Amino acid sequence: MPPGRTRATVDRLVFFSPPAGGAPPDGPEPFFRGHERLVVAVAVLVLAAACWWLFVPPVVHRPSTAVWCPEISPAPTEQRFDSRRILGLEFADGHDLALRNGCAVRDIGGGVDDDEWGARINVDVSRGVITRIDGVY
Repeated sequence: MPPGRTRATVDRLVFFSPPAGGAPPDGPEPFFRGHERLVVAVAVLVLAAACWWLFVPPVVHRPSTAVWCPEISPAPTEQRFDSRRILGLEFADGHDLALRNGCAVRDIGGGVDDDEWGARINVDVSRGVITRIDGVY
């Protein structure tokens, strides 16, 4: 190092305490303080969750191959019902469509139970929408 030059180092840290007497801090007043920030954050999260619930539809799991109802039938394929047609419909609409085609729909999580039918489609329902076919019996 050439003579006359010194290396800049930090020998000690200096912490400044605010002036006594409660003088106002420098800069603008914060928009929210302490617990107000928490309340606003919770309100924003609740609003985002409500929007998600209202505007984002449930995920529908659609099989790539036909799911026939009745599953085993001596009838030709034209007389059977492809159960994938009820996916994405409201439960009541899907139930009516299946009944018109000679099948019953059963929500495996509860709801309408048509066990007396010979051809039954078991489905998962999320927020009132048929999202998955669990089997045809």
